[in-house]
Amino acid sequence: MPIKTVREIDDALRRRFLNRLSERLRLRAFGTGENADGAEAFSFRMTLGRVSQREAAGSLVALREAARSWRAALEERPGWSLEESDLAIRALRATITLPAAVVPESDEALIAALAPDGWSVPEWREALERLRETARRFPAASTAPDRAADFVSAMKSTGVLRSSRLSNEDFERLLSLLAWLRAHPASGLFVREIPLEGIDSKWFERHRRALAALWCALFDEAFAPTDFAAAVGLRTPPKYVRIRHAAPWFGDGSPTGSYDPERDALMVTIEQLARRAPASRTVLIVENEQTGLSLTAPRDIPILIGMGYGVAALEEIPWLSDTRILYFGDLDTHGLAILAECRKRFPQTESLLMDQATFDRFRPLAVTEARQAGPLPEALNESEAALYAELLRTQGRLEQERIPLEAVNAAISLALERT
Repeated sequence: MPIKTVREIDDALRRRFLNRLSERLRLRAFGTGENADGAEAFSFRMTLGRVSQREAAGSLVALREAARSWRAALEERPGWSLEESDLAIRALRATITLPAAVVPESDEALIAALAPDGWSVPEWREALERLRETARRFPAASTAPDRAADFVSAMKSTGVLRSSRLSNEDFERLLSLLAWLRAHPASGLFVREIPLEGIDSKWFERHRRALAALWCALFDEAFAPTDFAAAVGLRTPPKYVRIRHAAPWFGDGSPTGSYDPERDALMVTIEQLARRAPASRTVLIVENEQTGLSLTAPRDIPILIGMGYGVAALEEIPWLSDTRILYFGDLDTHGLAILAECRKRFPQTESLLMDQATFDRFRPLAVTEARQAGPLPEALNESEAALYAELLRTQGRLEQERIPLEAVNAAISLALERT
């Protein structure tokens, strides 16, 4: 059996680290987990394979090169050690020293060398401190291993642990809001009335899934993210959607009898939309109001207009889970972040014209995005993520209303032909 290469072992170590991530976080932050009794005895030691005398005799040069490769690799990896063993090859009357196992001696050493899933050492240390700070604010969360496991899992799955996905300012707001809500049950306030700096309805909607997941884990409760506001005693206004082609909900006319289904857009509550599924199995979501009102699409396809980060509220509409969703937003970081929020709820969401090719085609119409959304969000596909990275680098912004309507209509027609 040949000695495994550096690349093979690196890939295996990344997988093992990510598979054990929750346990390692819990162990390092609180000293609890499957290996709590032997905290640092748990390691990522990887054996490199066993070589028989016959194999060694036939591949001596290759084995020496493999040994050199491993020693060179570890010279550039502080905190890693290489275990070696001597193999006597009787047929050649020679002895060769071969690498037998590699050991990253700490989580930080592994992360510094391999950056699994983009983790860096500063972000790892920040994550541990966020876990400890959460436990300090909510002591019950760390008193029992199962509760600690729940809230570590919640913070990991929602991205709350990672400073590349949630800023320190937003992390502090999140903990402060959870504490305030716990101290003021059934307040009956709207989100905008909560007396905490930086908390408004848009911020609340962007972080509602994380808030709900943490609340349930910390306080041993269970409810869907869509029910979070009501579950913690907040007052919730009706959620409205501007919709064109609303005949499935209003028949051939509006309540006033003046509804033009081709040009008009009605304000409909989420509750109203949820009551009935349209005959069409496709829905179009368009961010810009004038674009949504102007584009051409079959009249049986509902067009939801101008929701912004409010797309999170659409998860309250059950029939959307079985519907094809076409999304067209601004080609800027916020437009792509909103697309990601939609796709988190509805993985089948397809974007229209939200790629590098479209941005390059209409680049002369782009402007500078003054305030960007932040690090690359999850749920973007490869093409969208590439555009996001380019926009972060250049601060470019192409508003969707700048794209000629004929190009938009052509993209919609092409997408509908693929059904």
